[in-house]
Amino acid sequence: MSEASGATPEILVVDDDLYLLAALKQTLVLNGYATQAFGNPVEALASLEDHCYAAVLADIRMPQMNGMELLGRSMEQDPDLPVILITGHGDISMAVEAVKKGAYNFLQKPADEDIILATLARAIERRRLVLENR
Repeated sequence: MSEASGATPEILVVDDDLYLLAALKQTLVLNGYATQAFGNPVEALASLEDHCYAAVLADIRMPQMNGMELLGRSMEQDPDLPVILITGHGDISMAVEAVKKGAYNFLQKPADEDIILATLARAIERRRLVLENR
């Protein structure tokens, strides 16, 4: 899928809290996004190999692989992929570290739906422009 073609943007959502994962997926689908949701970050990372996502929305604290590691490994596969990290246990230093490592943004849980949607829209537009300029 190519975001530059005007197709429905596909979002990768990763969170080990299955209730929150379902809520995020529902919000995104209701707002016109195709969504792949994973409770397991290792499976989510594997899906990056055969999908061209418009953006990633991932929790920071997860078993098997934390969001910072997911960020780094996803950037290795696709350096222009915007990754938005969400956490309920964050602080300013964690946010700064995430952005320095390439995160598009860092949101605190509970993240307001409008903030998530606005952040995703900006991230997707940035990615579209980057891909278009190539």
